[in-house]
Parts: sequence; structure tokens; C-alpha cells
Amino acid sequence: MRKGHVSRVGKSLAEVEVRFDGKSEHGLGLVLERKPLTLLLPSHVVCAILNGQAEEVLVDGEDCGLPFFLRDPGLTNDELTVVRFAPNVSSSRPPARLPKRVLELGVGDDLTLISARNGRVEDERGVILGVSEDEGYIVYTAGIHVDHGDSGSVALHNGELVAVQFAMDWTGRAMLQQLRPDAIPDVVGASRRRVRKAAPLLVGAALVLTAVVLLVISAGRDPATRAGESGNLGQGATPDHSPSASAVALDVSEGSAIYVYYGESVWTPFREELVLLWLEEVGFSAEACDMRVDPIPDLSSHDLLVVHVTGGRPPETIPFGSFLADGKGIVILEATWFFLGGVPSWAGSSTYANGSGTATAVVDHPFGTAIGLGEAITTEASWGGPAAMRGLSAEATAVARWSNGDLFAYAYPTGDARVYYHAAFGGAVDPIPNAVVLFKGGARWAYEGGPISDVP
Repeated sequence: MRKGHVSRVGKSLAEVEVRFDGKSEHGLGLVLERKPLTLLLPSHVVCAILNGQAEEVLVDGEDCGLPFFLRDPGLTNDELTVVRFAPNVSSSRPPARLPKRVLELGVGDDLTLISARNGRVEDERGVILGVSEDEGYIVYTAGIHVDHGDSGSVALHNGELVAVQFAMDWTGRAMLQQLRPDAIPDVVGASRRRVRKAAPLLVGAALVLTAVVLLVISAGRDPATRAGESGNLGQGATPDHSPSASAVALDVSEGSAIYVYYGESVWTPFREELVLLWLEEVGFSAEACDMRVDPIPDLSSHDLLVVHVTGGRPPETIPFGSFLADGKGIVILEATWFFLGGVPSWAGSSTYANGSGTATAVVDHPFGTAIGLGEAITTEASWGGPAAMRGLSAEATAVARWSNGDLFAYAYPTGDARVYYHAAFGGAVDPIPNAVVLFKGGARWAYEGGPISDVP
């Protein structure tokens, strides 16, 4: 590798910081155009912008205001996002030289990962340890260890730009998405001709929705007073949404649940409030553990373990084994297995995937809810690629599937224990009612057992 390549590409990497609510999210943006400044960013870096939480977006230490979103599914697949700032915002950094061909790389091929820290360009070499393909895009796992804030680093092979790092696996190794040269010029060219202003409108809507949900949360935790509110469904509640919410009876005997989570995604603490609320609405006493700041407590007094990993590697091992051995309940949310680095044999499925289209119920009245066979649960129109699973175990029961057939939800009795998987709530800000109802029913089943569908 010639140092010239490293230096040239490194000059096109801008250090990005999104500030929100006294916190910040860091990453690197690849400069696609100088003016208006256009960047290719890992999607998690800009979650706070879409959620309406962002106060400042700093590029190389300068406040650039909130950007537009210019997305193309062929390029981003929800892992990478193209953003463009206002016409008067520019950068002195040179635009990156984009790939002109697709390089078919495999296990053992070498990569050089280029990153930037405090204005200094750094590079590290390694080889590809794994290659996966899903719906036409390629993800490489490389033998290069990365840290939080390295997302957005770029990888070269023989001097050519081939991939962008968007995450790390459970061991801290870089995960990179292949750059498709046929998609990037289309995005940049289209954005030059017509800047889409939908994203700022979405940000405004997110602000309003966030305020509404927070008002609901602050109103107290009596389920009866919130039965008709968005995403917080009590018995018989049917908000004026589509899909309509289907009631789940509040007949769970008192149990103790703990919600254990970890991730880089900025909305996770916000979700904590909602998940605890939903668990309490079906009779659980519930508490949370944010592994970013607290160690996992003794779980022996809990009957239900709800786990949600949204990015990065947790600092300690989650003790699933004790729950399985004691015949208790486990709920796995969204992309947890992806970020934990693999699917264990007891999970009830074998492979993490990305769904598409609409998720619908494939059993009638799952877990005693009023959700009917074929009724819509949620759509993929949410921030982040729709999580899903494949390879259902013979003893497991599919509860809901995406349009492409991938699993949205399933129930798996394993020995005396029970595992429920739930792919999404339908949006980071405004959860879809039926998705919440199904989660409540699945949590109840994981704790109590019983029929998965009330229709044989």
C-alpha cells in the first residue's frame, strides 16, 4: 500500500459530531461533494437528527446546521446514509475518488482501514475474516479492531476504495459495507439536480411526536389513564391508527421483568421508558439495566429477561444460561443477535436477516390478543433496516412474517423455558399499536407459557 493512497483518502474523511440532550454521537463522514457539503455517513451517527433530538451537527468542529437526507436503497440499505447540508455550507476537504468497478473480495483478502482522530489520519491493515450477502449487498468482517467513533472509516484494497465501516462485531472487529459504484453517482447526481426537503419535515414531525410521547410518559404509569394513547395500549384500547390496535387482556399474574440493553443508537434510553411502561401494563414489575453505564445485576429474582442490543459490543456477557436452566422467559428484540455476533442454538432460529414490506400475523389471535390472521402488524417504514430472522426451528411457531417471508415474530418453547423474538415496534418515535400489542402478548407468553394461538 502506497502512503499516497492513504493520505489522499484520509483527507476526504471529516470528523462528525451530533450533539443532543447533553450527549453526543461521533463518526466519520466521507466527503462526496465540497459545496454544498455532502457526506456519506454511518446511519447510527445521524439517528438523533431523524429523531428530532439533534441540537448541533459539527463537521470538523464547525456547526453546519441540520442536513438533508439523500438516501438510495441500492447504496445505503439503512447502514449508510448520504446527507447534504445547506447550499452555503462547504468544506476544504477534497471529494473522495469513488470506485469505478466492483471488486469481488473474499476471505483472506487484505484491507487497509483508514480513520481519522483529532485531525490525524491513521491506517491499520488486516484481512477479511468473513463475507455475508443479504438482498444484494455485501458485508465484510475484517480482522481489524475498531473503537466507538471509528464508524465511517473507509477500507482500501490495492489502493482502491471498497467499503465503509458501519459497526463492530461482538469481539470489536470492523464490519464494513461494500460500496457499490453504480449507486453512489446516482445519489450525488440526483441530489445536485433536486435536493429533497423531506428530511427536515420528518425531523419536525419527529419533534412533535417525541413531545407527545414524552407527555404520555410523564402523565404517570396508571394503565387505565393511558389506554387510548399511541403505543401504550390497555385493555380494549383502539387508537385511531392504521394498523388498528388489537386489545390484549391484562390478566397476567404478577411477575418480575428486567429490560437489559446496550447500544450506540441514540434512541435506546427513550425506548427504555416505553418498554418498561408496556411491561407494567401487562402486570409485570419492571426495571431496566443500561449496560453502557451499569453492570448487569443479579437476575435470580426476575422471571422475564428482555434483551435489546442495538449496536456495538456489550461490556459483559448476558447470562442467558441461568434463565434457560431455571425454565424462565426470554424476549429478544430487533437486531440483538446480529450485534452479539451470532445466533445460539437455543434461540429458535438460525440466521439474522432484514425483512421488507409489511409484517402480518400468520396465526390467529396470537397470545390471546385480538390481532387476526393476516392482520398488519407494522411496515418497514421506520428508521433502520427492518430486523428479521430466518431458519425457524422445528419446535418453534412463526407468529408474524414480513412480506419477503422472513420472521417478524416467533415463539419457541425450549425445555421448560420459553423464548420470544420480536423484530420491531414500527418506529423509534411513534410505535405502531399492533406491534406493541404483539410485544405485550409475547412477553406474557414467555413468562406464563400457554397457547400461542387461540385457534388450533
